[in-house]
Amino acid sequence: MRLFTSFYTRIISVSVMPFMALFFADRLGKVFAGTFLLVTTLASFIFRLWGGYIADRTRRKKVLVASNIAGSVLMVLMTICLLPSNDFIYGFAALYLIWCIVSSMGGPAMNALILDSTDNENRKSVYVISYWLDNISISVGIALGGLMYKSHQVELFILLSAALIITTLIYMIFLKDSRVNLLERVHVNPIRDILSNYATAIRDKKYLRFIIGLMFFFSLEFMVSNAIGIRLKENFNTISLFGLQIDGVRMMSAITIENTLVVISLTFLINYLTERISKPRAYLIGITVYGLGYAMLNVANTWYGVLLFGLLAVIGELICVPIHMTEQAKLMPEDKRASYMAFGSLSFSGGDMLGRFSIVLGAYLIAPAMAVYAGFVAVLGAVLVYTAFFRGESEKEKVADAGLDA
Repeated sequence: MRLFTSFYTRIISVSVMPFMALFFADRLGKVFAGTFLLVTTLASFIFRLWGGYIADRTRRKKVLVASNIAGSVLMVLMTICLLPSNDFIYGFAALYLIWCIVSSMGGPAMNALILDSTDNENRKSVYVISYWLDNISISVGIALGGLMYKSHQVELFILLSAALIITTLIYMIFLKDSRVNLLERVHVNPIRDILSNYATAIRDKKYLRFIIGLMFFFSLEFMVSNAIGIRLKENFNTISLFGLQIDGVRMMSAITIENTLVVISLTFLINYLTERISKPRAYLIGITVYGLGYAMLNVANTWYGVLLFGLLAVIGELICVPIHMTEQAKLMPEDKRASYMAFGSLSFSGGDMLGRFSIVLGAYLIAPAMAVYAGFVAVLGAVLVYTAFFRGESEKEKVADAGLDA
């Protein structure tokens, strides 16, 4: 239930979020859109940290339900603002900012609830399903938003409001939170207590190595929509394939479509195959294939080369991501899971920034040099994550983790 409600919640977010830049740029101009969305991103991150802190000190169900009730009300109000008789765009912008904040506050609670309901025996299987559902929800959400954004905005928000209300009712009625270890307050001053809470995560060297390594991991994915995308647009020679004109922009779309299809069709097969070898070995294979794929995407200039290396990249991702999601649980204190996960969102934000930095590098470096840079980032990320997960394991733990049949 936690996985599928998370699936529907992600569809709601993804069907709205990617189109907000277009929405605000059309209505209020590009400068306002860029500045406003930067503010929402920063505010969401800050309040995500607060949400993680609260979720460790009280019932996570309570935090999640409160976040969803507030989000449902805000979604309904945003819908009212969009009605042709109102068209209250500034009111919509203010409500959207608050919606982003309350949604981000509930995120760590949901992630921790999924983690709370698993153990070392079934955690990887659960996260493989979670990863598979996440990718489907992103595809469905983007498709839904793309179909309804331009001419059916009000209907889209009515649909999203209904879905959010139903999801909230499911949480209220059926969700169980059996956790008994609540984190106690250390300092009377709440601000000092929050800072002290996250200082623990920052001082956790293994977890910090994992977060920084994962940031490099994400940055390679973000390179596709930044430096690699620009290179393809400028340098890819348009071809005719089965009567369709394929330029660099369409090759970017082809990478996205390929990624989605491979994830949907091969996730469980690749997980089945990697279960036959030890996690450290599987991770080294995965990160090698992943890094090679993204490095070579910086130089590939034929349609089959782009698709081949895009395929390698996503196969490497399918091997590595379940290991990331499973092993990170071992790095988190049980009573601080929501806080650690909230702090862990730095890896995504940092990866996004590094991905955008690749645009600057791409303006000065030739394609082979960018490939070397991507390879270096992959190696650096692999070393940090590998040592965080596997350095210091006893031989007994490694043998037990190998999962080999007698």
